[in-house]
Amino acid sequence: MLLKVIFFLATIAVVFAGHKIEVVNRCGGRALLMYTGIPGGRPIDVNNGYYTDGDLRSFIIYRQGGSCGLNGENCITVEGSLFNTPDGRAQNSVNLSLVGSHKINNPASFTFAGATFKCSGRKDSATCKCGYGGAYCADGDGRSGAAIRSGYGNNQGLKITFC
Repeated sequence: MLLKVIFFLATIAVVFAGHKIEVVNRCGGRALLMYTGIPGGRPIDVNNGYYTDGDLRSFIIYRQGGSCGLNGENCITVEGSLFNTPDGRAQNSVNLSLVGSHKINNPASFTFAGATFKCSGRKDSATCKCGYGGAYCADGDGRSGAAIRSGYGNNQGLKITFC
């Protein structure tokens, strides 16, 4: 009976779990959050952070300003997925993207699962190297595990800092 109660409580914890994203914007402008499933495909302003009690898959966050496009074109983006699994072993992932039309318009960093990853200056500089340990700079970087940072377990949060 005790095992049934523990299993029931663990299941409830997974169902009601959530993900918090904090955005620190030291450069001005607006930070936007986009992810699949937004009704009407409109960006959500996350200057005051964002919380969801469900999964957050395929999100893109960037500092809106200047020549940034609707999907963060011409800007550096922080992208990823945060989700929970019933066994508590979710492999959440986040990365900095400079793929295609994305470029450094301001420094960006994120803290996820206890480590900070940042990108400032120009592509392939000491603080923003392409490939493993740095930003996504070309399609296919991910095949070798480049640039992906993982946080294991449910209820992962994220702190993103611009400038």
